[in-house]
Amino acid sequence: MSEGYVTKLQKRASNYLDEFIEKLKEYISKQDVYGWDDGVVTINKKDGILRTYCTDNVALFIGHEKKNEDGIEEDGILKNTSEKTIVMHDHILHNYNEKYNFENVECLIHLIRRLKKKSKETEHEWCDELINLLSNTNKERNELLKQNKNKFDDNYLNNLSNSYDEILKKAKAENEDTTKINYYKDEEERFIKDLNKYKENYLLWAYRFDIPSTNNNSERNIRPVKSKMKISGQFQNINYLKYYANIRSYIETCKKNNINIIDVCVQLMNGEPYTLDYILKHEKNSV
Repeated sequence: MSEGYVTKLQKRASNYLDEFIEKLKEYISKQDVYGWDDGVVTINKKDGILRTYCTDNVALFIGHEKKNEDGIEEDGILKNTSEKTIVMHDHILHNYNEKYNFENVECLIHLIRRLKKKSKETEHEWCDELINLLSNTNKERNELLKQNKNKFDDNYLNNLSNSYDEILKKAKAENEDTTKINYYKDEEERFIKDLNKYKENYLLWAYRFDIPSTNNNSERNIRPVKSKMKISGQFQNINYLKYYANIRSYIETCKKNNINIIDVCVQLMNGEPYTLDYILKHEKNSV
């Protein structure tokens, strides 16, 4: 089997999935909660973007030559998402554009990474205090979920909110302390303002147990392409990134619903890929 023939098969498989991808876009934009993330890929020695939108049972991948607003609009997901939907992300400021109606929730793990980085840079205590507050809250939330409970009591949430505010007051004081050299003063000040401005979004997972606290689904979806880049080096052009994205969308969605991948690929290469309706109705426990 020649390399050229395999390349033709990839294009053919992708073309079979046009309808599937459109249905997947429509489905995701109507969900109560979904997450999204993107990662840099190489396209003919230049940086491109592979973006993913996902829920627990579907995954959509879309490739673009550039990371910009035009690409996000072209995806057609955010602009078609209703005000009833909550979108989980890693502090993507574009999501807060007034033209969108959905509600945003910030990924806890991403925030903790930012706090750890700032703690290392400044050695300020407030960073570790906020990490502890958020981490302990998430642990206690997980314990309640195991007990089939769906919320913290009002007193707990009031204490959480007050503790968050007190830590940010300490952050401001440490940032303004002139007795120590702080090479990251301006960056830290912007971060603190950010934490104040988006407080509701950073803490929403604590108030709503029906939404995740992290964007792990989206981050996991992006990781395999990093391995592909290490092996193949790059995509030849944008078309091959799009072929890859379409095929990954189909296969990953089937995997999330426990459908045998060999059967999935056979159906695809026969020109009869499973429909999204069929995949979502498939019993989770089947093999």
